[in-house]
This record gives sequence, structure tokens and C-alpha cells, in this order.
Amino acid sequence: MDYKLNTKHVKDFLKSKEFTRLSANQQKHADNILSRFNHYMEIDHQLDDQHWNGEAVAQNMVSEFIATREVDNKFGVAAPSVLNAYVKFLKLSNEQEILVTLNKRENIFRMQRSRLLGMNIDDFSTMVDQMIADDEWGPLERETREWVEALEKKDYFQKIPMDNSSKAVAINIFVEYVVDWSSTNVNNWPTNAIQFVVSYSLLLHPELDDRDLKYIVPVIKALFQYLFEIEQIDARHLETYNQALDQLAPFVVAMLKYTFADREVMILANYVKSNHSQQQTPEQIDAWIATHPQEVDSMLIRLEPWRNDDTYDIQEDLEGEFSIIDVVERRDAREQQGKFSKQHQGNVIPFSQKKRNKKKKNKRKK
Repeated sequence: MDYKLNTKHVKDFLKSKEFTRLSANQQKHADNILSRFNHYMEIDHQLDDQHWNGEAVAQNMVSEFIATREVDNKFGVAAPSVLNAYVKFLKLSNEQEILVTLNKRENIFRMQRSRLLGMNIDDFSTMVDQMIADDEWGPLERETREWVEALEKKDYFQKIPMDNSSKAVAINIFVEYVVDWSSTNVNNWPTNAIQFVVSYSLLLHPELDDRDLKYIVPVIKALFQYLFEIEQIDARHLETYNQALDQLAPFVVAMLKYTFADREVMILANYVKSNHSQQQTPEQIDAWIATHPQEVDSMLIRLEPWRNDDTYDIQEDLEGEFSIIDVVERRDAREQQGKFSKQHQGNVIPFSQKKRNKKKKNKRKK
């Protein structure tokens, strides 16, 4: 075990793309979360971060890593998402096993976090294990898991170039948020709910990165194809849902050209425009956002439901972030640079060619 490498990995993570996708609260606590988690993995399980396994991670989640007055509730709220992002950053061979462990415990972990401080650590660990054993999956989660397991055996699902754990995460998030919008009955899912979740919430979700999001429309289409095959939806629904997804594809591609932070701004701007028709220009939208903080809070919680937590300081996350004008200027500058590069690509003489030309010229002089 090389425990010294843990420190390097954490430092590298704090500069990584995965880190930038975390919220302000998660970024604020990330270093402390990972340092504590690695510390207790070392002393309790004798594992560095290259040798984590599902069982050790599960036990560490309810150890002194979290069951202490040394950390506050915001630390506890941030911990599951930070650990999830760190595991993806590490690219471990057993990544899926660990992510499943984290996801299974996350909701119960967050719900019980406020109660654990007055409890003995062993009692808290036993309580969490019992809750998971009693009701590991709710009805919706259980049905979604069955869909994913069946889809993983389908050729059309396997051909999508995205790892199975990310496909499962995408489908679970999609189903959960569409149901929040509408109904548990897939036949009653309105197309506007499907479009909202795919074009907004999934594009902003911290558990999905850009390489996953490129294939988000094919993944959701595959889900609908399977639901048609098992007669949960009929041909009319399949066609309607696929048409709605096809309409979204260009928007998804366009949004993936932005950094995550800029994408969040542009999606918020789009949402403001769709809800307030008089706010259309970047200047108007910036002014509206600056003067309507409460409505912006509500919009962001609708766009990003994971923000909706009692201990989550949304204003802390908003400070100085949302300027549509700045994003548009950066986009225009990138497009201008791209045009310039294309225009002059054939006019630039490689250095090696310049040297050969100079040699020829010198020979002619002689």
C-alpha cells in the first residue's frame, strides 16, 4: 500500500474536471472529506485509495469519518457526492462496485446524519445496515433496477459506447426526475417533462460527465424501446417520446460545447427566457437574475433537484456565478478563434518545411 500517493491523488482531484462539477458546498469540504476518508480507510482497513472495495467503503461511511462532532452537517451532506466524484476520478477497476455501494447508502446516510452525533458509532452502523436490509429499494427504484438489468442484456443497449454504471445512473436519475414531474405510470409521462429532464437536469447532474452526456439521448431511447418491448408503452407513445428526444439532440450537442459552469449559466438563461418572455437579451436576463434571487433559487432547485437540502446554502453557490454576458463573450471568442484557425490552417508553413526552403535558397545563392 502506498499511502503517500493518497495525498497526491487528492491534490490532483482538486484540479480535475470532476471537481469543477461539484457544488460550492461540496468543493469547500472536498479536501477535508477525502483526507478524513483516506485516513480511516488506512487505519481501519489498511487500504490506500487504489485498493478500495465495496465492503470497506460501506463500513467507512459509518465510521469515525463521519460520526464525530469535528465535522458539521454541510460536511455530511457533501460527503456522498464528493466520494462519488473521487471514485470516478481514480478510474478504479472496481469502480462500479464502489459506486453502487455509495449510491445504496446515500439517501439513508443523509437522512440519518443529524441523528448520529448522539449515538455510539457501532449502534449507528447497525441502524444504517438494518434500514438498508429492511427496505434497500423502494418500489420505483426496484422497478428501475429491473429495467436496467434487462437492458444490459440487449445488444442495442450494449452498443452505446458508455459504461454500464453510467448508463444505470443516467436511467435512474431520468426516471426519478420525470416521475417527480408527472406520474409513476410511464404511459402518463408528458413529453415536456421528458424534455425538461434530458435537456436541463441531466446535463447539469454532478454524477454524469461530458463523455456520458454525449450518449444520453441514445440511452433514454433504448429505455423506451425496452418499455415498448415489454408492453409498458405502446407504439404511439414510443414514437412520441422518440420524436421529443430527437428534437433535443441538437440542444444537447450545443450545450456540451460549454464548460460545466458556463452550461449551467446558459441553461438557467434558457429557463428564464421560457418563463419570462420579456427577458430575452443577455443584458435583460443578467439584470433579472440580479434582482430576483428568490425566483432564481426556485428555478435552480427545479433544474437541479439535488440542491434542495435544508443545509444547502444556495446563495453561497450563486455569488458571482451567473453572468450571461460573460458566457456569451467567451463563446463568441471561442468561435472567432475557431474561424481564424480554419482560415489560416493551410497558410502556415511547418517549421521543418521552412528549414528545407531556406536550405534550397542558400544552395541557389552558391
